[in-house]
Amino acid sequence: MEFLKRVASSLLLENRKTRNWLGTLSVIAIVGTLWVGRYSESVDPLTAISIASVLTVVLLLLLLRAVVGLTRPGDVHVFGNEEAARDRQEKIIDAIHATTRHPVRMLEYSTKTSLGLIKKMTETSRVEALQLLICHPLAGLNQYQQKRIRDQITELSKVFTDDVLGRMSVEIKCYRQRASMRGRDYGGGFVALGTYTYDSRKGERRRPNGHPPIWGDRNAIIVADARSHDGDRLLKDFDRVFSNLWRDATWLQAACLELTDEQQALYDKDWLKTVSPDDPGDGQ
Repeated sequence: MEFLKRVASSLLLENRKTRNWLGTLSVIAIVGTLWVGRYSESVDPLTAISIASVLTVVLLLLLLRAVVGLTRPGDVHVFGNEEAARDRQEKIIDAIHATTRHPVRMLEYSTKTSLGLIKKMTETSRVEALQLLICHPLAGLNQYQQKRIRDQITELSKVFTDDVLGRMSVEIKCYRQRASMRGRDYGGGFVALGTYTYDSRKGERRRPNGHPPIWGDRNAIIVADARSHDGDRLLKDFDRVFSNLWRDATWLQAACLELTDEQQALYDKDWLKTVSPDDPGDGQ
């Protein structure tokens, strides 16, 4: 059953490769059939049977090679930015097994540019658990970034509705370290890895208070199958960073208690408690 699931997932993720193999096999089968049909009358039955047997074996070997090629670990893909990698990641979400090694893990800044992927996860029954790390709303680069993070918390509450939280475990924590790595561990099967940078770029408007901009979605991102050698190394590196940040991070409920009363009033306390299951509720 597991083998069939992998085949199905590979067919979904590598549809271009599938079409190429099926096209090649179809051409070989048609040519072989026409050749045997045309010349079968001019050869003795034993020779015709031998030719047909050889063609059958060749087709079976090619088919086996195709299946092995589709189910082996995929290549490491490098995309120029988040948007270019979106289709690949959405297909990965569609192919996630209902039972994975561990929850999907996401390391983000505000989730402004990754909210579409988060919504995708809530629309499928395949993702049963999510651990989400975002920047602490008080640790943003400036007031503009801090407000952006607070606004995204509101957007997350709209995505993680009571219905979604009734069938999907969601845990959200906030880190205070300067954002550097961004990425996702799709349950141990696939990994997406990118960076946050603070360089000034030509043509971009100046940021408030002279603070440098923060770039994430416009930087290159690597998406890899964790079953491959390189993908496994990327996954281990991401999980190491994520685990360390998660250990030291603050539950979202506690982080929001550090905001002003006016800002706290924007969030539903029951919702904050639901996505902060291990938070004692005293701001610790």
